[in-house]
Amino acid sequence: SFESIKNFNKSGKDLLLPKVLGVHIEGNYLSEKYKGAQILKYLRKPDVNECREIIKRSGGLLKIMTLAPELEGCLEIVELLSSYGIISSVGHSDASIEDLDLAINKGLSHVTHAFNAMGEMRFSEPGVR
Repeated sequence: SFESIKNFNKSGKDLLLPKVLGVHIEGNYLSEKYKGAQILKYLRKPDVNECREIIKRSGGLLKIMTLAPELEGCLEIVELLSSYGIISSVGHSDASIEDLDLAINKGLSHVTHAFNAMGEMRFSEPGVR
C-alpha cells in the first residue's frame, strides 16, 4: 500500500538509507485480450474519479501508470495523469494508431514492455496490435 511505502521512506530518513522514489501501477485499466499475467478479476473499467482517488492516496508516490488507451474512459485518465505530472504509458493494449494518436494528444508518452502482452504487428493496421 502507499501508506506502507510512506512509512518505509520515513523510517530511514535520519540514517541516509535508500527510499522508494515512486510507484509504477501496471493496471488496472488494461485490455482483457492482452492482460498477460494480470489477474482478470482485478481489471477494471476506466473511471476518472477512481483514478483521482488513487492519485490522492499515493501522496505523490504515483509516477507512472500503464493503461490501454483504447478503453472507454482512458483518454480522460491520461489527461488527468498529465495534469498531475504523472507519466501515462501504453501497455497490455489493443490500441489502433488512431487510439494512440488521441492518447498522445492527451499526454500519453511511454510504452510499457513493448512487443509483450500485445498482438502481432501489421503494417496494414498500425498500432500496438
